[in-house]
Amino acid sequence: MSTEHIKLFEHTSYKRDTFPDPPNDSWESLGKLLAKLEKSSTISGKKDTSSKFIFTDTELRTKQYVGAFQFGKSRIEILPKIDYEREDIEIPKEKLVEDKEGNTWHDVLVSMLKECKKLTISQLTHTAEGKLKENLLDLYLLWFIDLCQLLVHQGLLKKYIQVEKNRTALKGKLLFKQQIQYNAVHKERFYTRHAEYSMDNVYNQLLVLALKKLTNTYFSPTIRSKAQQTLFQFPEVSSVNNLHKAFKSIIFDRKSEAYKIPLELAKMILNAESNNLKSGNMPMIGILFDMNKLWEEYLYSILKKADRVTEIHFNSEEVFWNPTPPTNITPTKVKPDIKLKLGDSTIVLDAKWKIPKDNRPSSTDLMQLFSYAMITGAEKSYLVFPKKPVEENQSIDKKDGGFELDADKYKDVKVQGGYLRVSVLNEEGNALNPNLGNAIIQSLT
Repeated sequence: MSTEHIKLFEHTSYKRDTFPDPPNDSWESLGKLLAKLEKSSTISGKKDTSSKFIFTDTELRTKQYVGAFQFGKSRIEILPKIDYEREDIEIPKEKLVEDKEGNTWHDVLVSMLKECKKLTISQLTHTAEGKLKENLLDLYLLWFIDLCQLLVHQGLLKKYIQVEKNRTALKGKLLFKQQIQYNAVHKERFYTRHAEYSMDNVYNQLLVLALKKLTNTYFSPTIRSKAQQTLFQFPEVSSVNNLHKAFKSIIFDRKSEAYKIPLELAKMILNAESNNLKSGNMPMIGILFDMNKLWEEYLYSILKKADRVTEIHFNSEEVFWNPTPPTNITPTKVKPDIKLKLGDSTIVLDAKWKIPKDNRPSSTDLMQLFSYAMITGAEKSYLVFPKKPVEENQSIDKKDGGFELDADKYKDVKVQGGYLRVSVLNEEGNALNPNLGNAIIQSLT
């Protein structure tokens, strides 16, 4: 069974006739799937109900969300793209399926997710050119299977559950109604309810159900095989009657913490957010990330490993407005993306995944940066933008500046603000820039 791999880019418009026609599917069905993904949670576990697509009768327009989803036999990836000048152009149908640029950004996205600990996979398959073979969605499904195998090796979770059954010995609470109903002529039996320490609990039941779904023929042979092998390692468990109720009942503690990511992935596989889409046996699953937030997390991850950084904070809360007491109104807080220290100097960075128009930051971005600098007392503050890969000058473009304050009222106050344009890709333009963290720090000193 052939599977079509389609690569899209963020902030790009795609006409209806651009897409290959999936058998037994329709453009309307794709719209229903995208509406379902709009309501889904990302792997961070946080609910995100913001609009992720613009879908009409004639086109699909992507926004800042990247990721992957499966629609029938078609696996569709939405990849990051720094150059937004492609928006609203018509993309040839063959370009969606075979695109070297798409292959590069696929690998870049996977590397970013791994750096931010949003994807961990033990074994990856590469082509002769060094590119990843697996679709992004396949990587998450393989990660789920890996995590299930790890849980088996570490020991599956056991919980006390209430079991009602006939026994030959009295154990637990005797249920008189059932005793009369089933054992009127069997005086040697006892119908009881008792607590049993068992692997047959909702945690394992949901994992088994997700593994069973991965044996569906719409998935790749590798995934089906690995899922089947992993299923054999699980004990027989009860079926789940209500997915929504089952996931709501999950409580994580010290013993069940290892189930947190596997169950998030199981939730994605089982589509437990909504069960009203009539899709039969067809897999309609997906995972999405806000590229703006991923860029923030990626910069933080590489900067905290950079040289000469003595202290660094990510999204630390700072009080912006405090109501005059007594009042029950809570203070308003802001969260600068990154606050770091280089020696005795405090620097605030505000990450923006976009290309500023005419290489000039907007007034809104500069005002936000100014508020961050004033609230945190930072000596310097910078917006951090990505650079287009086609620009061949130095990897970091830095522009310093200062915010103008009333000279009489703020004689001793100086607020410096500027922006950095940084090269996300390496010199060859085929992978992430491995020296970006140190290059940013060097430009700040």
